[in-house]
Amino acid sequence: MKNKVSLLIITVLFIMVLSGCNKKSPTENTPVTFILQGVVRDNGAEYLGSGAEPVENALVSITNQSDSRNIFSGSTNKQGEYSIQISTSGQYKLQVTGNDIETHEQQNLEITGNITLDITVNRTVTDIDGNVYRTIKIGSQWWIAENFKVTNYRNGEAIPKVTNNTTWAVSTAARCAYDNNETIADTYGYLYNWCAVVDSRNIAPEGWHVPTDEEWKELEMYLGMSQSEADDTGSRGRGTYIGSKLAGRAHLWNDGSLENIDAFGVSGFSALPAGYRSSGDGGFGALGRGAYFWSSPESSTYYAWHRYLSYTNSGVNRLRSNLESGFSVRLIRD
Repeated sequence: MKNKVSLLIITVLFIMVLSGCNKKSPTENTPVTFILQGVVRDNGAEYLGSGAEPVENALVSITNQSDSRNIFSGSTNKQGEYSIQISTSGQYKLQVTGNDIETHEQQNLEITGNITLDITVNRTVTDIDGNVYRTIKIGSQWWIAENFKVTNYRNGEAIPKVTNNTTWAVSTAARCAYDNNETIADTYGYLYNWCAVVDSRNIAPEGWHVPTDEEWKELEMYLGMSQSEADDTGSRGRGTYIGSKLAGRAHLWNDGSLENIDAFGVSGFSALPAGYRSSGDGGFGALGRGAYFWSSPESSTYYAWHRYLSYTNSGVNRLRSNLESGFSVRLIRD
């Protein structure tokens, strides 16, 4: 009997030892979770401290880079904030998409712990033809940072394309590519006469418009022009280096004064030397040497304000021109 009791005790102790060996610690039972969080903002702070704004309803997605398995997809809140839980360390691809923003993608994002990652995206606007334009905030204004190249009004009706020189000089609303070369229009946009710019069918997409003379002045003064300079007229190059700040580096300005200073291109406006079409004989000129932009709606019977940047002058010229002239168009947000 004594031997049986001893055997029973030994058996129970053996089972208890085995159970203790197989039991996992609380730490081993708890999965590791890393937090990736941050804020999605626009490019408003990129140029001259204009001030970034949070991007609401941007879609943030994380993909496992080794097997392209989607880990998370969710939208930012009103403050542009996002938060993602990741259970495995490794390399991931992060992508941010949404309406009126350029897709932002980041490869080889190494996650081995909690990360705070703020993301800057470029805002965009799309015209009725489907052309997408990058936009830029300068001061309190939002501008498209490319020359406009729409071929239809907001209601879908076509903006007349006029190639004949004689017809151009007597046209009402009209557009054309420089030298009637559509390849040039891909980069420099179209040239429009003033009637096309102010047509009631609306050349700009919803929420945008062609800037007034006063809105051009606000832009110029934010970049450093005085009120008296802004009110000045003529081809004397108003403002110190303001034209250089507005110019873009994507295409050469015949190596003139605009490019020869440190201020060149700092505004992000990226003006291009798209040239013009003459109101007199319909001829073309100044490609690579000058940028001409309409304003609206102020005009006399025959003339309207426009801005002119020249490769020989680092300022901005404010002039009146014949309504039949062909100039570039930039848009400003309502």
